[in-house]
Order: sequence, then C-alpha cells, then structure tokens
Amino acid sequence: MALILAILGGVALTEMWIRAHTLYPTPQNESAFLKTYSPQPLVDKFKCLACYSDSSGGMSTAAGKHFVQRSSNYDATFGLRAGQQFELMSALRSDLLGRLDATGARVVRQTGNAHEGFRADYVSNHSVGSVSILPIATLRREVAQGVPQGFEQVTLHLVIDERWYPKGPSSLAATALTQP
Repeated sequence: MALILAILGGVALTEMWIRAHTLYPTPQNESAFLKTYSPQPLVDKFKCLACYSDSSGGMSTAAGKHFVQRSSNYDATFGLRAGQQFELMSALRSDLLGRLDATGARVVRQTGNAHEGFRADYVSNHSVGSVSILPIATLRREVAQGVPQGFEQVTLHLVIDERWYPKGPSSLAATALTQP
C-alpha cells in the first residue's frame, strides 16, 4: 500500500512540475502584429464586388517548455481584375511591411517577389516570426464561379508563424525560425 501511495505521489509531483515549467499561450505573449494583422481590408480594395468570394482564417497555438508557438493562416478566393495579381502582391508586401513597422516589429530578412510570393522574418520584443504570402493562383475559367468578363477568380494564401520566448529570442532561436 505504501508503495502504491509513493508511486501516486511521484506521479502527482511530476505532473505538477511539468505544469509549472510549461509556457502556455495567453494574450500577454502574443505580439501586437499577430493580434491585429489581417490582409482582408487590402483584399477588399481589389476584389470584384459582383464576384463570388470567400475567405477563412484560423489560429493554432501550442504550449511548450521553451517557447509558445502560434500559427495563423488566411485563405481567400475572390474575383480580381485580370492583370492585377502583381499589383495586389506588391500592395500586400507594402501593407505587411508597414504593419510590422507600425507594431514595433523589426524586419530581419525579406525574400521573394510578386511572381514567387514573399516572406518576411521579424523580431518583436519577445517574439520571432515569419510571414509568407504565397503567389496568387488563378483558377481555371471552367472552375471559376460567375466571374464577369475582364476578371479572374484567384486564391490567396498567407501564413504567419510566431514563437514567443519568455526571456526574448536568442540569436540562435531567431536564426532557427527564420531559416527557409
């Protein structure tokens, strides 16, 4: 009986230690950029109002021993005036960089272009993150739903990955997350 109680006590202590040393997602460990950024207002300026459109997004979080992980995604399908893909991609890049700057994030690396998509790696207080905007894809005309002449139905995909470190990101952690 004493052995069983000792084992149960050991299991309980181990569980308490794990909980006490695990970092959990809270509003306090989410960057201002991640809390507020959405490409939707910019997309709304470009999209065809008479065309089918749909957008969705989501956030996943994970507790951890050394950092809190967050991933956010945005997916949209909408009508876009033919030939405006590169203009929209350039506007998304400018908007993204402006929003990162406005929230106090420092961009440490940028890659890509309007044809291949963009990626920006950033550091913000205790967070290290990356934003990837995939190239805009045009749907085949036979798949597109009710698109007027002069417009194309397109899809846009954006992903934000961010890690929050309680003591701030070390150079090693920042390098690990920002590697392609």
